[in-house]
Parts: sequence; structure tokens; C-alpha cells
Amino acid sequence: MVVNMSSFNVYEEVDLYFLKDYPLGVNILPSNTVYFDEYVYKVEVPGGKIYNDIFLHTEIDEQIRYKYARSTFSTKTRYIYFRYFSDLKNFVDEFFWSVNKVWGPIDEEHWAFLAGQFKDKLSQPEIRERYYYNKFDTKIEFGFWQDKYTDKANSIKGIVELVDKNCSKRKWANLPNAGKHFYSVFLYYTSEDDMLLPLLKLNYSKNIHKIFRVKLMSDILERNNGNMVYEGYNIE
Repeated sequence: MVVNMSSFNVYEEVDLYFLKDYPLGVNILPSNTVYFDEYVYKVEVPGGKIYNDIFLHTEIDEQIRYKYARSTFSTKTRYIYFRYFSDLKNFVDEFFWSVNKVWGPIDEEHWAFLAGQFKDKLSQPEIRERYYYNKFDTKIEFGFWQDKYTDKANSIKGIVELVDKNCSKRKWANLPNAGKHFYSVFLYYTSEDDMLLPLLKLNYSKNIHKIFRVKLMSDILERNNGNMVYEGYNIE
């Protein structure tokens, strides 16, 4: 599948390989984003800021030196990000016994879900094992960082009233009590209430900071049952 990566701040077309079609023999998980707007795949290997196998990581540095790749460290783990599947496969083949897991697009439907965030910059896809509170597939973060307290209070009152009138099932988090200073508020609801978001954007767009959309990991894995190795899942 050829993808125009200009949507991801990189002006070039790339052949995209779905991991369901090219099993690598290591633990695979669905990616949650295009990393740094450029890299499609992510690999985890042991050795972070605290523990570091100098010989292993010297070899890794040499292997990715001239590749379209980058890496980051956590306290215990190193992540290497790849733009091209061929570079990812070469890396896994060479460091197979050191690879903990790989993230990437599983199939075309999963990729479409990831790419959707770039149609709406506010939208952030989130791959989860469960819905929020086991029933809500959407979370909206409302931000009030630059508003004066009176403006905050008026805005949140209007938002709550609008939601109550147009959303059948919802849950609020961090709603302020009287006199409480607040900077962000979270609303959880189901996307079945499809008229709610347009109304919120129409009336309170300046307060909508981020919209999180959930896709269940089990839905992605079940579509590709039997083709891959998944961490934490027994796929036969």
C-alpha cells in the first residue's frame, strides 16, 4: 500500500506494510500513532538510562546509523523508530533475541484509524484493552488555561448544560466545585451520540483541547487471528 506521507510532515510516498501480512516472529502490538509524525514502526529492546548493555547498543547504533530511524531511552528501555518496513525487518532479523516487542499498523482498517487523527488535529486515536470506565469510547479534554475565572465558570456551565441536553450517557471528571481553580475538565461519552461533538465545536471550539477516540485492541487482533504473535494474547 502506497501512502502519501505529506500528511505526516514528510513529503514523500512510502510503501506501507501491514504487520498481519509480514509476521516477524516477535511480540506485536497495534501502534497508537505515527511516531513523531514520521515513523510508522517502533521496536523495544532492553537497556535504558539505568541499565545499558554497551556492546548491544553500540551494535544497534551502527546498524541504524544510515537508516531513516531514531531512538529514545526510558529508565529501563530503548525504543527504536523506523520509517520503512525493510529497515524494521533487517533490524529484527539481526537483533531477534534482543527485541521485546514491535508496534506498527496491523491492517488497513487499523491504519485508517491512525490516519484519521491527521484529518482533525484535535483527534487523538487511542488503542486500549477496554473502553473508558468499560463503556465510553470517546473522551474530550476541555482546556481553560487562558481564561479568567469568571469566563471559565460561564464556559463550563454552558458546556455542561449542552452536554446534558444532547448526550444520553456521559461521565465527567475534574468538574470544579464552587471556588475551585481548574484548568482542564474531561467528558466521557459514546460516539453513538454523534450530534454532540459538532454542537460542542460550534459553541465552544476554543475550549476543546483534545478528543480521544478508542479502538479496542481485541477488535484489531481478532480480525487477524492466527497470523501473528501478540503479547498477552493467546491467538491460535
